[in-house]
Amino acid sequence: MSNPYPLGPSPTKAPRAHSCVLCQKRKVKCDRNSPCAGCIKSGTECVEAIPAPPRPRKRKASISELQSRLKRCEELIRVNGLSMANPDDRESDMEELMPKDGSIYQASPPGKGKLIVDQGESRFVDNTLWTGLTDEFKEMEVQRHSGSASRRSTLPPRAAVDASHFLLGSNGISVQNLTMLHPPPVQIFRLWQTFLDNVNPLSRVVRAPTTQVQVLEASSNLGNLPATTEALLFAIYTSAICSMSNGECETMMGEPKNSLYSKYLAAAKQALGAVGLIESSDLVVLQALVLLLISMHQNQTPHALWILTGVAFRIGQRMGLHADGATLGLPVFESEIRRRVWWQIILLDNRTAQRAGIRDSITPSSFDTNLPANINDVDLDPNMREMPLEHKYQTEMIFCLITYEIGKFVVKESGYQKLFAAPLPAKDKIMDELESRLHAKFLRYCDRSISLHALCIAVAKSITSNMRLMAHHPRHWKSKHSNMPQSERDILFSLSSGMLENDNMVHSIPGLKRYLWHVQVNFQFDAFIILLSELRRRPKGEASSRAWHHVQEAFNTHHELTSDDYALHIAICNLTLQAWEAREAHFAQQNHGHVEVPDFIATLRAKRSSQQQPENVPHHELHKTNTVQKGFLSHPKERHETLSDSTGDNFTDLDAAFDPSQFDNLGWDYWANLLQEYDYQNDHQSLS
Repeated sequence: MSNPYPLGPSPTKAPRAHSCVLCQKRKVKCDRNSPCAGCIKSGTECVEAIPAPPRPRKRKASISELQSRLKRCEELIRVNGLSMANPDDRESDMEELMPKDGSIYQASPPGKGKLIVDQGESRFVDNTLWTGLTDEFKEMEVQRHSGSASRRSTLPPRAAVDASHFLLGSNGISVQNLTMLHPPPVQIFRLWQTFLDNVNPLSRVVRAPTTQVQVLEASSNLGNLPATTEALLFAIYTSAICSMSNGECETMMGEPKNSLYSKYLAAAKQALGAVGLIESSDLVVLQALVLLLISMHQNQTPHALWILTGVAFRIGQRMGLHADGATLGLPVFESEIRRRVWWQIILLDNRTAQRAGIRDSITPSSFDTNLPANINDVDLDPNMREMPLEHKYQTEMIFCLITYEIGKFVVKESGYQKLFAAPLPAKDKIMDELESRLHAKFLRYCDRSISLHALCIAVAKSITSNMRLMAHHPRHWKSKHSNMPQSERDILFSLSSGMLENDNMVHSIPGLKRYLWHVQVNFQFDAFIILLSELRRRPKGEASSRAWHHVQEAFNTHHELTSDDYALHIAICNLTLQAWEAREAHFAQQNHGHVEVPDFIATLRAKRSSQQQPENVPHHELHKTNTVQKGFLSHPKERHETLSDSTGDNFTDLDAAFDPSQFDNLGWDYWANLLQEYDYQNDHQSLS
């Protein structure tokens, strides 16, 4: 068969020292012949590339230059108000050693500090004294005196690892044994693809093309992985497994999900400890930690997760992620990745604070990092010198950008404070403006036929509806000691019904199955409770019938509501039965005929009747049996004696507390306690 490409003359010259211009431009390997095979194949002239001139070697500083720098340091110390007295003079007043105006210890704005880059790691300092001395110290290696930023160079080798193990825990896995915990190469590729499909679209803390090269190289050389890459790989395995169902795990990996998750979570924590997480300033290590935190939302208590997210926040601050990379003079690619990681941390901190019932501790002035750009991964290149133009329409970043835009409203613009402080008419105006902003920037470009876009629409609606719900929440009226007007009840009923319908829709779309790991963690129990409570007051009507359909779909989707004995689930099931019994009673009273009992109501009744209250227990002692934890509360006629939550707050008159005419006295402290107890119990059972 003839060669379709004409062959040029055979190379006759000896191999050259440098590649040719064409191969260098195409970034392919040149055989350095003259002409080379690439130029012969393309039929172009083969011209040897002129190498870049060698960088001038830095000469050692002379004694006089060092003395000059030392004088400069002394001058800076004087300018900042420190005494230059002889250190051996013990009679000098200690007050002279303190700054005269305190300015040395004042934190500067995020963009006013300096980023110290050393051996591939970055450390940010914004202390006035050390910022001024950095230029003088960096060549004299005096940076080791700058407190925590230097501890890796001054502490014993195991100190940083031990500090990380103090936080992460030690699993008895040696660094050598970590190699044995990697899955086979075929499974590595499958987990990486699962990560790309299920997790990466919702996180975007890594650039997929760059990380894919690392995954491919690592799979063929697991015994010689850089420690940072190994930590990132185990975080990817863990988050991928977190996003899969138990059946998918057994099909792909041959093991149950719980077993796989525990194994790779332990390995990921050990790998982070091996790289000295607490002292590390490596961006790859922080990316691994963030991915691990994302995967831990299903299996960790909210308070513990909030504290761990705070660790990520502090590490990010030490690396200067709270200051935008453009103001620090960082390369375009690095600046953009830093923005993505930082805003994911901000989002995680806000979300975990809400779940833990803690006010957001991040202040608007604590960072000035810009939002990530609306670009695809292919638009970014590690060697690029200029930021690519942002796309006008949707990109791979759309989900993250929607959540970051909401995070910006909440954190940078103090959205919650404005929302809760505003009068009722202004609350809805604030939310209308936020929804209009999201629609103008993102949602109008979404195509519902694309699964990720459908999720974006649903999540945006869920978050904004929940914010409206919190602004109109019944507990605000309890604090005012006033009754809630009917107009507010109508708003709450409409919002909660729509939120439940939205959640059911997400679970019904096959293409969104890969994202359910994220959706299920954020189920809106407040909306469910409010809807059920209002349904007791609204036994009839088209809106009530639609709401009952949403409730039925929710029970069909969330099997955990009836399959376990969590106090919150038990209380919700009983509240559901109360609402349904109110509906039946109304139809019987109005002679509207028999109401067909849905299957889920029959299931709830069967489970309640199968768990009778304990025998031989005095009636006045029933609340001590804690039946709310062990099974269904007793029949409605007796439930006023039995409601007790594990925190010790007893509602001795449940009929009064749940009286449809007294919605304001529903007992939101009780429900709040149940919600937090549910998170604690659920997470601890998952970890056991």
